[in-house]
Amino acid sequence: MRLHTDYERDCWAPLNLDLSGAHLHDLDLSGCILGELVCRRTQFQGTTRVNGAIINRAVCLDGAVFAGDADFSDTYFGGEVRLSGVCWNGRVDFQGAGSPSS
Repeated sequence: MRLHTDYERDCWAPLNLDLSGAHLHDLDLSGCILGELVCRRTQFQGTTRVNGAIINRAVCLDGAVFAGDADFSDTYFGGEVRLSGVCWNGRVDFQGAGSPSS
């Protein structure tokens, strides 16, 4: 599932995205600009791409399961990042990711 094209990327800026409990395959949020991202108990299948995204507020992945690879490289986190109980079953990449306090 890909949520944007390059043209639409700026239109998502005020969006708070709650995918809690969803079952997602090949989620692609790469380069998106979001307000808040909530994925409590979300099941991620395939490759999850959030690389290069800007998430201006909180991120909550509590209880999420990543069955495949997850790429969060170069992602900007502007608020709290919650990862309680996350299950990583594939390769995960946070290289270059950061927040205002990092």
